[in-house]
Amino acid sequence: MRKRLLYVLLLVFCSALQAASPEDYRFFTELVPPEKEVTKQLNSVRLNNAVWTAISGLGDMRLYSAAGRELPFKSEQLFESGSTLRSEPVPCQVISFKLEGRKAVIFVRVGRDGKGARVDSLTIRTNERDFEKRVTISGRDNVAWHELVRESPFFDRNPRIALRRVSFHFSAGCYRVLRIEIDNYGEDYVSPLRRITEGETPENRKEEREVLFRELKIDGIDLSVKKSVNVSACAVEQSFEPEIRSVANDPETKCTVIEFDCRWIPMTRLELLSSSTNFSREATFETVDGTLKKHARLESLSIPGYTRRTTAISFGGEQRLGLCRITIRNGDNPPLETLTLKGYGPVYRLVTLAADIPAKLCYGGNGVAPGDYDLGRTLSGINTATLKFNEYQCGPQLDTPDFRESEEENSWFFSSKWIFPAATVLLALVLIVFIVRNIGLVEKSRDDN
Repeated sequence: MRKRLLYVLLLVFCSALQAASPEDYRFFTELVPPEKEVTKQLNSVRLNNAVWTAISGLGDMRLYSAAGRELPFKSEQLFESGSTLRSEPVPCQVISFKLEGRKAVIFVRVGRDGKGARVDSLTIRTNERDFEKRVTISGRDNVAWHELVRESPFFDRNPRIALRRVSFHFSAGCYRVLRIEIDNYGEDYVSPLRRITEGETPENRKEEREVLFRELKIDGIDLSVKKSVNVSACAVEQSFEPEIRSVANDPETKCTVIEFDCRWIPMTRLELLSSSTNFSREATFETVDGTLKKHARLESLSIPGYTRRTTAISFGGEQRLGLCRITIRNGDNPPLETLTLKGYGPVYRLVTLAADIPAKLCYGGNGVAPGDYDLGRTLSGINTATLKFNEYQCGPQLDTPDFRESEEENSWFFSSKWIFPAATVLLALVLIVFIVRNIGLVEKSRDDN
């Protein structure tokens, strides 16, 4: 009798540990191979937005071969080796400064010992406020002079607002000397002080203001050049457009409310795009269920010689969100026109061995436990960002024809959610009874002897 009970418990325990099958997942997609496939390389499958919308996480997927065999894989964020541009300073020295009328002419030696250097950016350092000039820059190489910048705005618009342009960018080249011309370098301005020149009473008093001369104070010249720097790996980013459900302008609260669906796609920041320009609005981003709330200022400024745009809301990390809402406070300003949204987030992929594909990806399960494979530990010492892969693509999303009903629709007793804990408890009880019974038999045998 005890043997039969043990067999039944072991059968229940093994059925609870039974591996998942394609029928446990609501959707599947056939993996599309690349045009040129190398059999000795690893395979990579990038997850598209349709997969992210249907899965609860990276563990909610399984790979199966054409014969129905489960295939091991490793899920990871996609990184690629490459290069990035960095601005590096270039040594320089001002060798001449002179005034030609009201124009300042500055000569700058580029590089060390006058040998010249490659340069593509020039910055004029000054602490002056509320001025506007025009700058022309020319560079001389070993042959002749070349005009790099012609009458470009050089200004500080207002001491109350940070509207400045003191840097100038041009095509990179190797120059030995740069010539900088600043027009209207010295300018007249009317003194705020008034001087009484005639008359003692207010009726016959005459006043005049003195015209003063002011020169722009320059603290120094800086040169720089952008260089390509190799990096070991950098994260790959993708963009997508959330589905906008509604856009409403409330005249009472003077707000624009945008409701949209992010479809659970991984996202690190959200950008609001508009055809309107020269605006600054306070905005609040929040999920409909109230789990996340962020405050931000959306700005877009474009005037001659100056551009600034900060229209992205950063989440400070990766988020998977559903229905969301953005509230833009317009005040007495007109609502923003032609509003669109764009999300940005990381790219994930599944890495498999060379001989595993062709296969199909099944996903959207009903509470099936994630697969436990040793492939991740096998590749743990390998930098996959530097390797070449057979880049497979996910095909169209298809419904699994024999999909099993979800656990909630089945009886709670037969649900795999309860089978494994129940089988574990029963097996533990049987082992305890078996051990206690055998200990008692051993003690009884010892007393008889």
